[in-house]
Amino acid sequence: MPHIALPPGQPGIRGPMSAYPQTGLALNHVAEALLMNNHGIERWERELIAAYVSFRNECRFCYLSHKAFAVELADESNKKAIENFFVSGDDSALRPVVRALLKVAELVRLKQDTGTAIAEARIAGADDATLHDAALISAAFCMFNRYVDGLGTECPPENDPHYIRAAKHVARHGYMDMSRFAQK
Repeated sequence: MPHIALPPGQPGIRGPMSAYPQTGLALNHVAEALLMNNHGIERWERELIAAYVSFRNECRFCYLSHKAFAVELADESNKKAIENFFVSGDDSALRPVVRALLKVAELVRLKQDTGTAIAEARIAGADDATLHDAALISAAFCMFNRYVDGLGTECPPENDPHYIRAAKHVARHGYMDMSRFAQK
């Protein structure tokens, strides 16, 4: 049960974003800017970083949502790589640049020095803009995760169709259109 009054039927971040649309809009702008472009890495790989940070932060709603978004955006071979990564921790099917960016994201999440990991990511092919985005995805999802969990928002079970519906919506329309999704 949420710790503050939130609209019913809008789990996770959707509840507080709907209840507080001014901040919800700003947060959607952040998600749109970070996750809806293909510079350096593909959209599904950006969602994978968001899902990974959420998984490591134990934010179940954000993890399940962004994992579903990554799966929705990936091709068949990469869908298997995503599932395998979260089930076994095996990242060998991911591109080297993504493996390196996941290390950067983990260090940002932990508030540890990223210098060596950033150097390794550069060798793997990451440019400044991609490194910037990976660090900011990690930092932003630390905030999003704490927002969702700190307010005790609803979290549907893993097999709930909400995650697939939301993933299809985000894949087609992005984050700025999520207010319409929340009203369905």
